Amino acid sequence: MTMSFATEGPPTPSAYSGTPKRSSVAGLQISPTAAREERAKEPAGVGSPHGRVAREGSMFSLGPATPGAGGAVALSEGFSDEAMRGLKADGARAKGDGADISDLKACGVGCYLCYKEDNFGTIYMQWAENTPANAILWMQPKAPVPKFKFTQNAGRVQLADRVNGGLKFFETISRFVRELMVTYKANKITILSHVENKEVQVLFLKKSNKIFILKEASKSVLYEPDEIEAIGVVPYNNTEFAVMTMHRQLFCDKCAHSGAYMMK
Repeated sequence: MTMSFATEGPPTPSAYSGTPKRSSVAGLQISPTAAREERAKEPAGVGSPHGRVAREGSMFSLGPATPGAGGAVALSEGFSDEAMRGLKADGARAKGDGADISDLKACGVGCYLCYKEDNFGTIYMQWAENTPANAILWMQPKAPVPKFKFTQNAGRVQLADRVNGGLKFFETISRFVRELMVTYKANKITILSHVENKEVQVLFLKKSNKIFILKEASKSVLYEPDEIEAIGVVPYNNTEFAVMTMHRQLFCDKCAHSGAYMMK
């Protein structure tokens, strides 16, 4: 999401009863079949396998932005329609190497999930007042955040490297979302609109077994953290959750088969 994330370790019991044992990363359930399907990819450039993102450097320098600035963003179905109508966010779509993204606007103060091509794909979180380079996902906390989170190491905490081409990418995103939700009561999440290549969808399972999905760039979901039971991250083209209602065990099984999940 400094946040403490457990590193890879020995298998742990399933997050719910009746589920076959799977290899585990910080509580993430991964099927052996899916793990074997991981494949290597070349280091990503600006058009990374996980979205076309702003890259640090003079060619991709960000212009000034005011927290909360931007046009109205399209909102997906969420938990509070009235509150969601007030959510604002916007961004510029990078079109390739050398693209001018100086008009990139900030989602606002919060924690950003960022991707770089270093080390075969590196994901880190960054606390910032404006949208930083490399940002692909934004969450806004409700709970107070210590000031040093924004200043220590420029607000950055590395979460994982070598994430290209495997389940590790999904695992890292799910850990980020859960940590922000649990520790900082984050209740807003946005996939930034300059992310072109759609790679993932973020799933929220409510205690009522209702599912809300965030998959469209520049769309946001506003939710109540206390109502969430599980978080899933799966490939963008996965259609198994279109039913919008699912029992917890089935939800977790399906997430583990193609991506990752974490119990809140």
